Amino acid sequence: MLRRSDRPTLSSNYVVATAAWLTAATLLMILTGAFWVYYESKIILSEQQQQARSQLAEGIGIAMTEGLAVKDFGLLESRLVQALSNPSLESALIVDPDGRALAQVEINDEGLPSPIFDTRSIDLPEATKSPIAFEELGADGRVIAWQPVTAGTLLGWLSLRFAYDETELILAELGRKAFFLTLTITLILLGLFALILRRAYRVIVQNEVQLRRANQSLKDAAEHDPLTRLPNRAALTNMLQTWLDEANRHKLGMAVVFLDLDGFKPLNDTHGHRFGDKVLIWVAQALKQSARQEDFIARYGGDEFIILLHEVSNMDEISPLLRRVLKRLTQTFEIDSIQARLGSSIGVAVYPLHGRSANELLVKADQAMYEAKAAGGNQWAVWTRLSS
Repeated sequence: MLRRSDRPTLSSNYVVATAAWLTAATLLMILTGAFWVYYESKIILSEQQQQARSQLAEGIGIAMTEGLAVKDFGLLESRLVQALSNPSLESALIVDPDGRALAQVEINDEGLPSPIFDTRSIDLPEATKSPIAFEELGADGRVIAWQPVTAGTLLGWLSLRFAYDETELILAELGRKAFFLTLTITLILLGLFALILRRAYRVIVQNEVQLRRANQSLKDAAEHDPLTRLPNRAALTNMLQTWLDEANRHKLGMAVVFLDLDGFKPLNDTHGHRFGDKVLIWVAQALKQSARQEDFIARYGGDEFIILLHEVSNMDEISPLLRRVLKRLTQTFEIDSIQARLGSSIGVAVYPLHGRSANELLVKADQAMYEAKAAGGNQWAVWTRLSS
């Protein structure tokens, strides 16, 4: 049996050294984990930011297609102003394939999107030689996304300048907190490390929610007329084809009603475009009140409107609606203390009696409308061979 004096003793230096090594090893593991999570979060957030920018640029590019195709620069500006409601954007520019600026909108000093009237030509990046979306860093370090706008051929380029990405600032702040807390107590550091992960998760979720809202807003803008909020020509084409496919499968009938306003141009010329816009909004509401709930109403362009009638096969089913529309549009109305009256010329084409394709029905309804207008207006006409 060993005497007390012969038993091995642990020196204070050994205890301190062991504790130091254990503490250092624990802190090293936590630091390693913290840095791993930091860089993984950075990768995830960076990829998400890039994906969000790409989807946002693609969505805005789709919204620009119609305006570029018909050279409607006012529509381009209105779409760009709506796009800059997204807080991540600072400016948007649409140019033709040669680099000539067609429309530009920037955030002004009041924090609101404002059009810039500048038709200068810009030097397009080398990458625009191929119609593929890409990103580059501007002179101020901001990300600039380039999105081709195509419709069979290249119509132009959309350039979006994004605000500074706060991801790096958030991650740097979280990293400093992790490093500082690691030097204190391991348990406290682990608790705060959980808070850091939670903060990063919130940023990801917040960005995803903003992206979904932005995509929904762009989808609505791409499918609706910005003035009347009725479906636009693109939405009409899609709906008409869908209804035709359904009618063909179930052997149903349908009708295309093409409506052009009589007397709108004199009102617009006399009282101005602002008054004319309010008249078009009034007409859209009047058509909604006159049509059935299941009918589809769209603004075709200018003062032309289309009504699609579902599951009808003859004029006996269509005539009541046409009478309601004509009666409603011939009533005197008042806008801005100005009393006015309109009329309308209406053309009708019935599927499958007058045509089987979307384009054929639209053309024949248009021809019938002109026949009604030539007969004096404020009446309807059904397509006949004489219409063509």
